[in-house]
Amino acid sequence: YDENDENNQKHDIKSKDDTAALESNLVMEEEEQTLTRLNPLVFLSGLFWIISVFSSLIGGKWENLSWTALVSVTCGIPNLTKKAFNALNRHEFDVNCMMLFAIFGALTLQDYEEAASVSFLFSLSEYLEGITT
Repeated sequence: YDENDENNQKHDIKSKDDTAALESNLVMEEEEQTLTRLNPLVFLSGLFWIISVFSSLIGGKWENLSWTALVSVTCGIPNLTKKAFNALNRHEFDVNCMMLFAIFGALTLQDYEEAASVSFLFSLSEYLEGITT
């Protein structure tokens, strides 16, 4: 029995715990900083979503603009995807993961406007939540 080996093992475990806690704090701080600024992708996501909704309401030759819903999803999904994968890396399943699955489900069903609305509205709610907290 060597007391130095036991102390070294305790130090290694504590060091790993400290490193994990630091990484987690850095990820959370980075998420908070991105929420306080208006992300231009949120604005673009909303703009393209509105265009796609009006194009389907008007119909006729404007119906081809309904594909702008995919552009809206493309603009609204990056931040959400990043947060969802960070949560999954921490072995957590949170609302970001659920929203990501909802968007992919809507895309799979080819309901592009629904995917765009979920993407934009959730991105907007994240931004507003970041401002108020």
